[in-house]
Amino acid sequence: MDLEIMTSQANHKELSTFFEKFGCVSSCEILRERKRPHGSQGIGFITFQEETTADRVLSASEDDLCFRMRVLQLEPAKQKIKVAQMAKGAAIRSPQEEQRREVEGSLLHLHELPEEILIHIFTFLPLRCVLQNARGLDDSLVLALLKKCGPNLRSLNLDISLKLCPGVGEDGLWWLFKECDRLKAISLDGNKRLTGKCFHVLRGGAESLVLSNCIQLRDVGLEKISLRCKQMLKKIDLSHCYTISDTGLNILIEHCKLLEVVGLEALSPVSVSSSCLRNLGTLPNLQELYLRDNAMVDDQVVKAISEGCAQLRILDLQCCNRSVTDLSMESLSWLQHLQELTISYLHLVHDSGLCLLSSIQTLRKLVARGCGGITNEGVRAITKDCAELQFLDISGCLQLNESILTQDTLLKRGQRDLHLTLVIGGTGVQTSVFQPLPSFLTFDAMDLSRHNLILDHQTESLEFLSSDSEDEFEVVGDYDDFLAADDPLQAEEFEMS
Repeated sequence: MDLEIMTSQANHKELSTFFEKFGCVSSCEILRERKRPHGSQGIGFITFQEETTADRVLSASEDDLCFRMRVLQLEPAKQKIKVAQMAKGAAIRSPQEEQRREVEGSLLHLHELPEEILIHIFTFLPLRCVLQNARGLDDSLVLALLKKCGPNLRSLNLDISLKLCPGVGEDGLWWLFKECDRLKAISLDGNKRLTGKCFHVLRGGAESLVLSNCIQLRDVGLEKISLRCKQMLKKIDLSHCYTISDTGLNILIEHCKLLEVVGLEALSPVSVSSSCLRNLGTLPNLQELYLRDNAMVDDQVVKAISEGCAQLRILDLQCCNRSVTDLSMESLSWLQHLQELTISYLHLVHDSGLCLLSSIQTLRKLVARGCGGITNEGVRAITKDCAELQFLDISGCLQLNESILTQDTLLKRGQRDLHLTLVIGGTGVQTSVFQPLPSFLTFDAMDLSRHNLILDHQTESLEFLSSDSEDEFEVVGDYDDFLAADDPLQAEEFEMS
């Protein structure tokens, strides 16, 4: 029985001697590299005289298979079947089918490969991919790379990321901003020590500021940014900055009118109000806005944004489910440049809202996961009338079934030379009804929704928790009188007294 062996550099005699402790070895062979005849590829084949010996090797422990300080990876070789030996009536597969089955049966996980094989695989990677993950660069290595590239080098990116530097605080950033007066993009995502005072010395050339998850960022930091960067700032991300308030945001919106990308996800509902978010409508150049997980977003906020941000292309309203209704969808229908919209888990949005969105002829991507108010009628309207729609995620919408697409809808979509992908996981849609599947349509059965955010699941959980039915094992009486470690016999005597 043949065995595939992943091993380090070794000769066949040494390897054969190693396996003789299990039984008689018929042959042993190690694959060699073409350019290096004495170099091993780390793969070999060994044949035993008896099949029981091979079984013992396969069931051996890692200690028994330790060879040259490495644990050998063993697999039984694939059996070769000749056509003359095939049973009568057996289907003869094509060479392509045989090759496909052989490849599928010989797949290995990446962590199972030895270092030699991984190093050999990495040699096929482009130089750019290798350098993106390089660690420990010094002057000599950089100089060698520059010499190798020569005059063909067009650009060199030496960006510095402080995301994984928790020790960097206000003092270090103060000197960084003071000495580096040409910074264009600054990312301080996740910095737990940043309050924002260091932005006082920031030069006015910064165009992008990523300050998400800076939980100590204060309004004073936003004031400094507004004064220093108001002429150039185009992107700012303040998501999960729980300590900022209306004061800082209003100053930022008032001074930085060139903003094109704004991230305000999961802000504090205590310190940030709806009236402050309505001021986002005064940013005429805004193109991307991310507002997910904000309870303060309501129909008035969406209306103000729709009226004042005519250039908006991407909008994320996921989990803004307290006060966003179909009126917001009507306001969004005014945005004739909108391309991507996320309205997942908005329980107050219904079919009428989707019908209003279908008038946006530029809409290409709509994500509406877990929307309990959406039925087949709304999906039919959006897929039929949205001329540019290419991606629709309705996973977790429990009221959907095979009627989401009618023959009229399929006929109209087929007249457009545009592919449509529908994500239908977690719904009642059965793709077998649409067989044969049109070439312009793709169904994705993945359920990307989060069940804890779907209204029907939440209602069932609440009903279960509020049930008045008594469990037969439930202790009746004053629960504060007993602890979990008390004697149950004493509890019984107390109840019977």
